[in-house]
Amino acid sequence: MANHNQSVIVDDVYSEMRFDLSGTKKFSEETGFRTVSMLTVPLSPREGEVIGVIQLLNALDPKTGAVIPFPADLVGFVEALAAQSAVAIENQNLIEAQKQLMDALIKLIAGAVDAKSPYTGGHCERVPELGIMLAEAAHAQSAGPLAAFRFETDDEWREFRIGAWLHDCGKVTTPEYVVDKACKLETIYNRIHEVRMRFEVLWRDARITQLEALASGSEAGATQAAFDVRVAQLQDDFAFVAECNQGGEFMAPDKVERIKRIAEETWLRHFDDRLGLAHEELQRYQGTAVSLPVQEQLLADKAQHIIARVKNAVADP
Repeated sequence: MANHNQSVIVDDVYSEMRFDLSGTKKFSEETGFRTVSMLTVPLSPREGEVIGVIQLLNALDPKTGAVIPFPADLVGFVEALAAQSAVAIENQNLIEAQKQLMDALIKLIAGAVDAKSPYTGGHCERVPELGIMLAEAAHAQSAGPLAAFRFETDDEWREFRIGAWLHDCGKVTTPEYVVDKACKLETIYNRIHEVRMRFEVLWRDARITQLEALASGSEAGATQAAFDVRVAQLQDDFAFVAECNQGGEFMAPDKVERIKRIAEETWLRHFDDRLGLAHEELQRYQGTAVSLPVQEQLLADKAQHIIARVKNAVADP
């Protein structure tokens, strides 16, 4: 019947030859309820689709109360009722599907917010659970300032749950350098300033070298000339690095070689480069900290610069 979307009328289950009604007969034997006549009408909100059935058993003669076959007028009435019921059920299913779609989109937005930062990841997922727990605890109060707190309907609970899921949705438009930070001073900035500070250190080192030479009796003019040459070289090298920092699709081989030469310059680091780092940043450092002070290259690729990609979700093919 469901496959053909047609009503089925059985006048007598025990003489019916078109269908296998052994299950109905077995049910009658087990329960003591004898099924004789049967009417089964499909619930079809649109052509070709069946979402359920209405099944009526044992039509009764209104005068004698005896079991009779289902009359044609009753069949027509039940079919009309089934059509209305199918539309009502379909509308309810559509409303429920719409709610599920909305919930999925809300959770998708919350998941996107969590994914923006590994430092606050899972926050949007935890807040609804904690919020519901707090709301239920407040709802259970019979005395005190929360005694009058009530969510009277399922819609009110749903509204509260949606609000909890979306409490951080504004972060979708918040810049990455504000959301994705492990500590207060972290931000997205142009690291040319860090390189410039290293050149500043080399400038100071050149000045210290000049003053130490003067203190040891070297000729002032010669030390000043050496200092001027060194400073001019540092100024020119930093200007070149800053120009390369602007980026481009191609860097000439001679510029690459010059960058490598500049990178071989060294400076003396006296401070621990692991202090003040977030836990995730410290995990990228290998081995134990070196003894200070330590000579470091002016420009260098380090193992802690490599950030492993974390796959939070794997798509199901």
